[in-house]
Amino acid sequence: MHSCYETVGEIIKAKGSWGTEEGFFRGPKTLAIEERSQNIYIADGINSRIQVFNPELQYLFHFPKCKHIEMPDYPWGIYITEMLVFVTDKSGSGLYIYLHDGTSVSYYTDQSIVKTEYKINYPYGIAVDTEMFAYICGAKNKLRIFQPIMPMVQEIENIPNPIDVKLKGDTIIVLVNTNDISIMIFSKADRTKITSINLDTKYTEFMHIDILGNILISDSGCNELKIYNSNYESIRILRGHFSNIKGLSVNKEGRIINVCEKDGSRLKIL
Repeated sequence: MHSCYETVGEIIKAKGSWGTEEGFFRGPKTLAIEERSQNIYIADGINSRIQVFNPELQYLFHFPKCKHIEMPDYPWGIYITEMLVFVTDKSGSGLYIYLHDGTSVSYYTDQSIVKTEYKINYPYGIAVDTEMFAYICGAKNKLRIFQPIMPMVQEIENIPNPIDVKLKGDTIIVLVNTNDISIMIFSKADRTKITSINLDTKYTEFMHIDILGNILISDSGCNELKIYNSNYESIRILRGHFSNIKGLSVNKEGRIINVCEKDGSRLKIL
């Protein structure tokens, strides 16, 4: 466990409010941190853009800059690799790929995909492995696995309302939004289910796994940030600053960074 999790809870810095201006949000969703720069990327859903902040929460830039076909209508999921930023579009059923500076690389939408079985279908969370396979939570209780230069590779079915996905070693961890199950764990090698675990959450949409394997889950149903160790045991529940909590991550100093939708749509460092 990061030592700062024992005392985290007070807001160190906060940024933003509800609005369309630079540094403001409307319907923020996933938050991701680029490893080298520690810049923070936020899917600003209703504003149809990705906003980028430095580690001190100073606004840097956003992308795309104008309305055109190479932009998501309602960005939800973000995953950042060494070179690329992957963005899912919940409204337009698409996957968009950019460089870190926001330059468009490629995009895939259900309108551009001919075969029905290859369609993305209302995607949510996304994770990308070292071989550039993209794991995308989508409609019809499925986790879809794509490689950007190829059509869909495989589906994992019978996942009740998958909402976010992370990769942990040789496993795929899927966050589901149901009353009975919090996460489902699958083998990355053969996609078979290993186990399901109830983490006593109410309405979950986003999670983060830190470098030690701890799992942080935003429970917007309870307005809580819940932290579990690598054995899925509860180690901390944070309350008080998380009205409709959405995306979250942990920076290299072990500080939790999160964004809330109804708490003035504020970006915070705890």
